[in-house]
Amino acid sequence: MEMSNKFQVEMFPATNGDCFWVSYENKGQNHNILIDGGTAGTFKEIHKKILSLSPDHQYIDLLVITHIDNDHIAGILKIFEDPELQNITFGDIWFNGWRHLPSSGYEEFGVRQGERLSSYIDSHSFPWNSLFKKLAVSINTPGSLPIINLDDDMKITLLSPYTEHLVNLQPIWREECKNAGLDPSEPPPEPKMYDGYERFGPIDVDELAKTKFISDKKEANGSSIAFLMEFKDKRILFAGDAFPDVLAKSIQVILDERNINKLDLDMFKVPHHGSKANINKNLISKVKCSRYLFSTNGTTHGHPNAEAIARVLKHGKHGNFPTELVFNYKTPYNRIWDNQGLKDTYNYSVWFPKSGKHHTLRL
Repeated sequence: MEMSNKFQVEMFPATNGDCFWVSYENKGQNHNILIDGGTAGTFKEIHKKILSLSPDHQYIDLLVITHIDNDHIAGILKIFEDPELQNITFGDIWFNGWRHLPSSGYEEFGVRQGERLSSYIDSHSFPWNSLFKKLAVSINTPGSLPIINLDDDMKITLLSPYTEHLVNLQPIWREECKNAGLDPSEPPPEPKMYDGYERFGPIDVDELAKTKFISDKKEANGSSIAFLMEFKDKRILFAGDAFPDVLAKSIQVILDERNINKLDLDMFKVPHHGSKANINKNLISKVKCSRYLFSTNGTTHGHPNAEAIARVLKHGKHGNFPTELVFNYKTPYNRIWDNQGLKDTYNYSVWFPKSGKHHTLRL
């Protein structure tokens, strides 16, 4: 596939999950970063993309598996299982497995149970958290964020998780592995369809934005790898399913270090598919961004929540620039925002993918 732009993000349809392919060119070399794999059905898009690479160079510079929820990891499992992709190689894989959880006792679970993803990485001898000295991808020192330079012009600053969030995940790791389909001794549960959709009448953005905020507390979400990606003068925040207070805390470290009031972003992949429990005023008000990405088809949880989008519209303004809400599906949960009266009042636009296509966002 010939790349028509030096830096672009492909937003794959990942049902209720995340899957992003970042491509950039630096000094005549093409580079590829894959962030999550969505659900199992997302694999056909990933498969097509990998096969579009040079047949003798199916190389991904960095694979980031943000956390072990099924809607982020299932498509990745199928990469390792597909016989057509046995020649794929990676510069590094970021994934916090059982062995990376503090005081986890590697022999107790990792070897005996044969956690699937860890087994695949081990059996192929892929580099694993090598840019973190094979330790956990995490923030260990308060007030100091790990910075990884993939090359001269691509810098990644880790925003989540902190070590404490990996500690919190340890007691429930087995159950989370079962839910994600990582434990071969336990079949994953059947996915649930969200049935709590309420039809909206007239939307009151101001009132929605003021609704009481109750934060996400799910341990797996708290363990999400989230990061700021900077390529030359462009910046994207990939938030995984991270907690908003953690993201805000890390962003504040960057603001203090750079002596700025807000973090200027070209794109913000919002946390947890636009959940009202992961987007609040404190987080959104720390960034200056006009393009927000929402990755979900609304199944399981009915994301994005109207409260989350209202908070973005009220607190995420970038001067007089119109806010762009970018969705990778058109669903009952997001089409309500395709309302000309609301768009005029709150100065925003809505982007849905064309039929049979996925978004390719160029910077």
